[in-house]
This record gives sequence, structure tokens and C-alpha cells, in this order.
Amino acid sequence: MNYEEAFKNYENGTATEEEKAFVKAELEKAKALSSIIDDDKVVETPSPIAEADVEEIKTAKKQFKIKHLLFALGAVAMLIAMVGAILGGVFGYAASSAKKQMAVNETKAVEIGRAELLDWLNDMRSDTNNQLGLPAGTLMYTIEEIRSEGVDVDFNYELPLDESYYVYKVEFEARDTDYKVVIDSRDGKVIHIRIED
Repeated sequence: MNYEEAFKNYENGTATEEEKAFVKAELEKAKALSSIIDDDKVVETPSPIAEADVEEIKTAKKQFKIKHLLFALGAVAMLIAMVGAILGGVFGYAASSAKKQMAVNETKAVEIGRAELLDWLNDMRSDTNNQLGLPAGTLMYTIEEIRSEGVDVDFNYELPLDESYYVYKVEFEARDTDYKVVIDSRDGKVIHIRIED
């Protein structure tokens, strides 16, 4: 029998004796369940967290955080070490290849740079003299006027790695003007000459 239909008929006063008995029995069951709940006959199990000591919980949280923090720091340190080893190997191989290919030392680079700068300056002077109608050799530079002011060695990283090389950047001064001559360490050829600001 359907309780909802029986209850509707009971409320309207059209229920049969059987429906009335069924609705009354269901209402008695509901009252009995309600009194059991109201009398606290259902025992709640306390939460284990509520029973735990507050200090124990704080200690456990702290230990958990420290363990995870140490694990994370260890993983980061290991990753950095691995990346460092890989990059060290790559750049070490490239630098070793570049060193093997060096055919010109720093002293020789200064000599080459000075001679090339002298030729470059005098070629420019010759062109200017010709344009101005001056006689050849007028106001030409001498090797003594060109003074070295320092050398920087730069690494040019190339792919494949064994094609990496060093360049010398030699700075000169002549007649109150600064120049930079870049020389390939592999063959002593001048890559470029420029006037510095």
C-alpha cells in the first residue's frame, strides 16, 4: 500500500479501515524513532581530532611541514646541481675546443691590430687627401702614434660546439681618438675595426 495515497485519504476522511490502520501504524513508528533520537539513545562517536591534544596536533603539523620543506629543498638543490653539471660540460667542451683552435696569442693580436689599424687609418687618410687635393702622404699616421690601451678576450659560442672560438678586442688610441679592433684568435684575421665613442 502507498503511504502518500493512504495519508491523503486519511486527511480527507475518505480512507478505508485498512488505510486508517496503515497510516496510524506508520505515525506510531515515526513517533518511536523521534523519541529514540530525542532521548539521546543514539550515541555519537567523538571525532578523533577533538579527542587529540592540541599540542600533539601542532607538533604533528610542524613535523609534516619541516619534512616536506626539506624534501623540496633537497629536490631543488639536486636539480640545480644536475643543470650545473650539464652546462659545465657543454661550456667546458666548447671552451676547450676554442682553446685548441687558438693560433694567435694576446701579444700577437696587439701587433696584428696595430698594423691593421695603421693601414685602415692611412687608407682613409689617402682617400680624404685625394678628395681634398692634398699631396700623397700628407698627415699620414705612424705606427708610433697608435698605442694599445687594453685587450679583452671574448668567447664566441657556436654550434656545433667544436666550432666555438675566442676573439681579441684590442683597444687603441691614436691622435685623441679611441679605436677597437676585433681579431679572430683562430687565424689572426681582423673581423672589424671601429671608432669608439
